[in-house]
Amino acid sequence: MRELSPAVVSWGRVVLAAAALAPVAALRGELTFAGLSLPVILALALTQTAGPFLLIAAGEQEVSSSLAGILVASTPLFTALLADPHRP
Repeated sequence: MRELSPAVVSWGRVVLAAAALAPVAALRGELTFAGLSLPVILALALTQTAGPFLLIAAGEQEVSSSLAGILVASTPLFTALLADPHRP
C-alpha cells in the first residue's frame, strides 16, 4: 500500500462498498432517502464515510497495521463511552 495515497485507498474502499451494496439495497427497495436533499446526503457521505476512511488511511502510514486494526476494531467501544445515555 506504500505506492497508493490515502485518498486513493479511501476512494477505493468507498467505490467497492457502493458497488457491492447499492444493488442489494436497490433489490430490497431501500434506496429511498425519506425526503433528504442531495446536499444533505453528500454532507453525510463525506463526514460519516469518506472522511473517516481518508483519516484511517493517512493514519496507517504512521503506525503499524496491527495497531491500526486494534484501534479500528475498538471504535464501537469508544462510541459507547462517548454516547450520551440521557439522549432519547
